[in-house]
Amino acid sequence: MGSAGWVAGFAEGAGAGFGVETVVTSGGAGKHTGGGDAGEVAHPIAKKPAERKRLVRVHIEEYRREMERLASLIRRWVPVVGVIGTTGWVGCSSESASSTSTNSGGSGGATVSTSTTTETVTNSTSETVETPPALLLFSRTTGFRHDSIPAAINAIKARAEMEGWEVTATEDPAFFTDGNLSKLNVVAFVLTSGDVLDDSQQAAFQAFIQSGGGFIGVHSATDTEYDWAWYGGLVGAYFKAHPAIQQADIRVERPSHAATHGLADVWSRTDEWYAFQQNPRADVTVLLSLDEASYGVGDTAMGDHPIAWYHGWEGGRAFYTALGHTVESWSEPAFMDHVWGAVEWAGGKDWDHVVVSEFDGVEKNGTWQPLQAPGDFPFEVSQNALVMTDVTGQNQHVVRQDVELDPSAAYVMEGLFTIAAGTDNLNSFCFDLNLDSASVDQNKINTWAMNVDLGAVAGQGVMKHMGFVNGGFNQIGETVIDWGQKGNEYLLRVAVNVDENGNKAPAMMTVTVFDKGVEVERFTVNYEAFPYQPPAGGKAKIGANTHGTNWSLRSLRVYTFD
Repeated sequence: MGSAGWVAGFAEGAGAGFGVETVVTSGGAGKHTGGGDAGEVAHPIAKKPAERKRLVRVHIEEYRREMERLASLIRRWVPVVGVIGTTGWVGCSSESASSTSTNSGGSGGATVSTSTTTETVTNSTSETVETPPALLLFSRTTGFRHDSIPAAINAIKARAEMEGWEVTATEDPAFFTDGNLSKLNVVAFVLTSGDVLDDSQQAAFQAFIQSGGGFIGVHSATDTEYDWAWYGGLVGAYFKAHPAIQQADIRVERPSHAATHGLADVWSRTDEWYAFQQNPRADVTVLLSLDEASYGVGDTAMGDHPIAWYHGWEGGRAFYTALGHTVESWSEPAFMDHVWGAVEWAGGKDWDHVVVSEFDGVEKNGTWQPLQAPGDFPFEVSQNALVMTDVTGQNQHVVRQDVELDPSAAYVMEGLFTIAAGTDNLNSFCFDLNLDSASVDQNKINTWAMNVDLGAVAGQGVMKHMGFVNGGFNQIGETVIDWGQKGNEYLLRVAVNVDENGNKAPAMMTVTVFDKGVEVERFTVNYEAFPYQPPAGGKAKIGANTHGTNWSLRSLRVYTFD
């Protein structure tokens, strides 16, 4: 089932220009551009008192809007305090965020800025001017310098301005102060290299991330700050080597992220393909990985070869993509969607079809409730994982309480699971799907389910097509598998009400399993004859189950696509 067949794309926003603001009123939201004179409107002389009063109200309203427009311009361009320093002119105000314009003459090279920040204003007519999110593009190099840096900066700036973001581009490390960074939502290291920040600048950047800031690193951001271990954890890995620029196939492991939605299962493109000193997979969520058989990898082979990933880091959001070496990349629409999706995710916005995103070190978890076992049983919910501990081989269910789905809708539940090594009996990890919301309250679970049973010997197991009816186990079939190994992490993706071609199909479940980005299993099951069917017009929940084992689940995502 190709991800392009069942992952819907964003409707790309339109409208760009200087000084873009977002206005929210009681009638909806829209964009307008600052600047320009308001045109006069000539009204005829009214003879009736009521008409005169109406025209007076019209003129007053026009006057009020004009005064607000002028006040907005003043807030933008006339700061209360102006400071001239090594980074250029910086305005600040104790009552409102000010504009920032940098023009550095330092060792980092030229700086380009279009940064403007506005305050939120509420007036008597309930109009609100929202503060635009702010992005810093930092491209200082003290090592190798990419010819594509100007193209990258221009492309990201254009996209940011089109999307209503304020953007500052600089190569001056002196910009990294607590005051400057506090005005930002996301900092992007765009093709940086070498040692780019001193100790005080590093401390300011670290505080920005720890206060919830977002980071994206592009390409040679992993060829940066080798001696700063904290940064190495943030970016996820350090660069090791690369072969010649050439075309290669990229596996799209997780198509539901803001940076990958709309991509096909395989993305073929030309770039400079980095290998890394360490494989970050165990500590991050990998979105893209390289098929090393598709290009001349030479002595840069990693076997498992992640190329883009995300994770949480000390309270902030961190994203890295190794793509973007060539000038041509920055005029490639799919690549620009990838980069901009990373920016938006780092700023706190995911793909709008995502219903649940948990256990990835980034998102907060909802409420998970234990069901179905006699008495309590141990399980642990943390920001990084859901961990289940077996109690005497009972069926133990945990149910996500805060989200309800339409059971007739097409949706996907996917996550990275590991069945614990070191046990000899048959061990089961299971997703519960289309789980009846009403039955949960009675502790008699009704659900469809898809599980993985691994035996004592690697490669000998089954996936059961099953579920529970009023708490009792029911099975409608099984698939023999030859890939299962305890202690190894797999991605289980179950598409509900979806057939093998990625089309919406009631009561069908399409199951796919991946091992480090490589598909190892795919089949479709028809649940029309299962004894439990979700009630028409009802609600469904999701959950997970164990039978005879301990397991961990991380990077859980549930998303709709219809």
